[in-house]
Amino acid sequence: MQKPKAWMHSNGLGEQICYGIGHDDPTLTPANKCRHGAYVEVPAHFAAGGQLDTHVPQSGRYAYAALF
Repeated sequence: MQKPKAWMHSNGLGEQICYGIGHDDPTLTPANKCRHGAYVEVPAHFAAGGQLDTHVPQSGRYAYAALF
C-alpha cells in the first residue's frame, strides 16, 4: 500500500478515502494467484492519466472509483 499512498499524496489525493479489494476467493485460489486492486475516491474534475483509469460504479454491494 506504500506505492498507492505515495501516488495519492503526489497527486493531491492524500485525504481521499482509499480501498483495497480482492478479486479472488482465497479459499479457492492459491495465494500467489490472488489478484488485488487499489482504489481511491477522486473528485469529479480529476483527470486520469498514465497507468490510472477512472470508473463510475453502478449501484450495488461493492463500489470503487479509480484503479491503479
